[in-house]
Amino acid sequence: MAFMDQKRKAQLAPGIKSVLRKYGLKGSLRVGGHTSLSLTVTEGSLDFIGNAVELLNCEADTWPHETRGKWMREAAANMLKSQSMDVNVYHARDHFTGICRKAILELIEAMNVDNYNESRPEVDYFCVGWYIHVNIGRWNKPYKYTGTNRKVA
Repeated sequence: MAFMDQKRKAQLAPGIKSVLRKYGLKGSLRVGGHTSLSLTVTEGSLDFIGNAVELLNCEADTWPHETRGKWMREAAANMLKSQSMDVNVYHARDHFTGICRKAILELIEAMNVDNYNESRPEVDYFCVGWYIHVNIGRWNKPYKYTGTNRKVA
């Protein structure tokens, strides 16, 4: 059964903060509902939003089904407008490229130290140590990009 508390968060925090420092990022950790660890990346020199939008737009252009392509372009526009996004931690490898992918994957790895996943979704059985959530900015507080080379305006 998923369980997360302040004590475990305090044990994981130094490793997560070191990854944030390595990539020049700032972020905050919180425990949600005693079951999950949430990281919000608030600012940094990596253009996560631009990277994800660029990838979404490329996929939208090559997607054969018009509705799916339209949805992808709308999602990209919403990310640009809000300057925030929720990272799908199970598919982060597919949603970012380059240094952004490397940073996100290292953060996810640091958040999962000593975690386990014995889930069997085919029989509706979910057993994890804790869930993790990674957000780039928040809906009410956008990600602050401090770098010099913005990919998408």
